[in-house]
Amino acid sequence: MVKVIIESTIVIPIIDNVKQNKIKRKIDEINIAREKPRKLIQKSKKAVEMAIEFGEEKTIEFLNKRKE
Repeated sequence: MVKVIIESTIVIPIIDNVKQNKIKRKIDEINIAREKPRKLIQKSKKAVEMAIEFGEEKTIEFLNKRKE
């Protein structure tokens, strides 16, 4: 059951703990999902910088070693 507290003209729903935790888990999942592409972009930028500075072969070797 959702209770509502009315202050002035703002309606604030009060949600039980089970639903709050479910919402929190979903928000956490979304934040994790957003972080993955950011990390991938950073790794890609670094790889391109290394390829320019050290050459493509050495960069590929380095990236393959990091996978292991």
